[in-house]
Amino acid sequence: MLKRLKSLAGQSSVYGLGGLLPKAIAFLLLPLYTQLLTPADYGILAFVTTLNTVLIIFLEFGLGGAITRFHYDYLNDPKEQRAFYGTIWIFLTVSSLLLTLLIDWQGERLFSLLFRETPYDPYGRLTVWLSFFTLAQTVPMVLFRVREQPHYYVLFSVGRFLITTLAIVYFVAGLRQGAAGSLRGQLLSGMLFFIPFMLVAMRNLRISFQWDKLKASLAFGLPLIPHALSSWALNVSDRILLERYVSLDELGLYNLGYRLAMILDLILLSINNAWAPFFFRTAATEKDAPKTFARLTTYYAIVVLALSLGVALLSKPLLSFMAKPAFHSAYRVVPIVVLAYVAHGFYFMVVNQLFYTKNTRRLPLYTMISAAVNIMLNLLTLDRFGIMAAAWNTVIGFIILFVLVFRESNRVYPVPYEYKRLGILFAAAGATYFLGSLISLGNPYLEFGSRSIAVAIFPLVLLVARFFTPREIDQVKSIIARLPNRFREKIH
Repeated sequence: MLKRLKSLAGQSSVYGLGGLLPKAIAFLLLPLYTQLLTPADYGILAFVTTLNTVLIIFLEFGLGGAITRFHYDYLNDPKEQRAFYGTIWIFLTVSSLLLTLLIDWQGERLFSLLFRETPYDPYGRLTVWLSFFTLAQTVPMVLFRVREQPHYYVLFSVGRFLITTLAIVYFVAGLRQGAAGSLRGQLLSGMLFFIPFMLVAMRNLRISFQWDKLKASLAFGLPLIPHALSSWALNVSDRILLERYVSLDELGLYNLGYRLAMILDLILLSINNAWAPFFFRTAATEKDAPKTFARLTTYYAIVVLALSLGVALLSKPLLSFMAKPAFHSAYRVVPIVVLAYVAHGFYFMVVNQLFYTKNTRRLPLYTMISAAVNIMLNLLTLDRFGIMAAAWNTVIGFIILFVLVFRESNRVYPVPYEYKRLGILFAAAGATYFLGSLISLGNPYLEFGSRSIAVAIFPLVLLVARFFTPREIDQVKSIIARLPNRFREKIH
């Protein structure tokens, strides 16, 4: 078990580095952005980022998931595998270009009909072309994942982010172009990386177009579009709706708080990037795999809740000394959105049971139900309660999604989860958060230190609650006892 944990932790940390480092740099640049961008600029960026997500879902045709699935069908036939990648790449490149040109042609009319305050030129046009160039990463990045090459994945992720950051700083800080400058910086980076992404794709494919391969891939991928759209609606449609009910200043505050909470979701997604292939491989080769998954899920829950406490409790003091006063109240939505992402993190664990057994027929239905409830609640409550309602409605939506998928997953592939231990975990995390949230010292630095201590005592709370088994305590003691020797070995 310890060996498996080390392997999962190693791959997760590499994927996490690729995702977390860009976010960390962006967080460090927060004082610069909040000085040069207004809350209204943040509101516009929240809106067009949401639009970018929707466009990519449609332009991709669900083929990112198809590549992941069908890659393993051609493991013993490299020639056919390269032909498969060639077919997908040609279709994606040509179809996305034609659709982008069509959307750009009708963009002014579409925006005037659908949106109230955000003009198509320049914001919509920049977003449409950004979506096209972003799609160029689909084939290469999926290739890195299925071939278990996380280092290349990280190299391209971090490299693109660094170029994007430099470009954004130039347009926003140098040319003072506000939200439009941020989009121009992202578009410039996308255009620059279009070439290396294309080269990676070309090295791994054969220029070929085989209708049977495309047909099978679309049959698998197209049903994932409603699933992806529903997931999008559950995750980010609140910002589309908020644009109609609150000011751009309020939307900007919500977006900033949401981005802080998304640090947690990013880490959980990184863990899932390593967990999914481990799950499939273990389920296919080991008889007692469900018991292994149950114990690892308990350990996963410890990590999820510890990280959740850190993000939820530290967001207030961090915003106080990193952003100007106009942005300080964004902290209010962070703990709520963190709770939503906790539910999302556990959804990652159980949904792999459906993908492994290929019982995904009802998955779009479950995401659609969750999204529909979320949208309905938003329509009923946003006008009166604003951004706080949007945050709580997101929690409700993700919990519904988790419950529905959990029931279906355990029906088709039962896993004996350690429910009693998980209950102790959540109770301990809730108590720790309640005590930490009472700390309000006025001085953000003292408050940050005090709340950090509250987060750090979480393992002690678990120890007092007798969460850990004697064997686990002995293993931890053994690891700690070996640390000095390993440290000396590395020095010498």
